[in-house]
Amino acid sequence: MKEVRKGKVIITSAGGGAGKTTKTYRVTIPNTWAQSLGITPEDREILLGIDSDKIILKKSKKPLD
Repeated sequence: MKEVRKGKVIITSAGGGAGKTTKTYRVTIPNTWAQSLGITPEDREILLGIDSDKIILKKSKKPLD
């Protein structure tokens, strides 16, 4: 890995018609990482994947490996 940072998962109760025990999990990434992936306010779509104990995040125009 090129760069590693420590972070925390933000956990909130889901809103709307979700069940009472439903949770939403969010993780923030540093601005420099978002910029290096090409994420902009106008083009925010990403692909998410999971591989064993790793979560993979890629810009939507790049296929997951």
